[in-house]
Amino acid sequence: MTLVKPLFAFLLIATGLLSIESCQRIQGCTDVTAANYNANATYDNGTCKYWASFYFDENAPNATVSINGQSSIISSYFTGGAPACGASGCANFALLPGTYNYTATSSTASWNGSVVVSGSNCAPVLLPQNMGNVTFYFDQNGANATVHIGGQTATVTENYQTGAPTCGVTAAGCANFTLASGTYNYTASSSTTTWSGSVTITPEGCTEVSLPQSTGAVTFWTANPNYGTITVNINSTSGSFSSYFTGGTPLCGASGGATFDLLPGTYAYTASSSTGSTWNGNVTITADGCQPIQFTP
Repeated sequence: MTLVKPLFAFLLIATGLLSIESCQRIQGCTDVTAANYNANATYDNGTCKYWASFYFDENAPNATVSINGQSSIISSYFTGGAPACGASGCANFALLPGTYNYTATSSTASWNGSVVVSGSNCAPVLLPQNMGNVTFYFDQNGANATVHIGGQTATVTENYQTGAPTCGVTAAGCANFTLASGTYNYTASSSTTTWSGSVTITPEGCTEVSLPQSTGAVTFWTANPNYGTITVNINSTSGSFSSYFTGGTPLCGASGGATFDLLPGTYAYTASSSTGSTWNGNVTITADGCQPIQFTP
């Protein structure tokens, strides 16, 4: 009996130590590649989850993605390839390994499919867009115009007098839009003009729309051969000429004078010759009209 008691006591101590060690274990996910990695965990309990990240590769309306009873929103796009899993702007889901069905919707499109989530792997899912671009621009001077199409708004601020701009979202000073394929009505307005019409967007295509201006012209000229070169300044632009006309008033816009195309309105001008003469005054431009102004002594 004296031998049994020490043995029994030893077994009780050993069992207690094992219980203490078991209690000291911190359970959790020990995989550093997992979305829910626990750096303090000493015992992996099979709860590791991994990212499934849904993204766009071009600009598009926000999309809500639903998977495994969860929902998240795509609010940005990535043009340089798949983003890092869990990246801001994606619809991100931390899921146990397995195969999941998903659905997604935006104001212009819908998607569905399945995604495989596996340990140590990110699962990026591209939601493709049937998107195209449209670029609105001026081909001559004009007041800034605001364009509305497909629930979006942008402003035309520049003009392209030597040809259409490069179509797409990088066309500076244009009203650029990225839209799902289809036919859209648009409206536009400036302080002097309004426009309306329709445009068809094709997948991965780009359409350019010129907003024509109702402008008029003024041509400055002289019949005096002694002025040398005359430089004219009007509406922050300048032009010069050195010719003269002896057969009466030239046609508006004729070569040999200084011609300016301007929006309807009244403009102040100044002019000076290389021989020292100066002029100033005002001219009223009418839509589609042309006003000749002669410089005299």
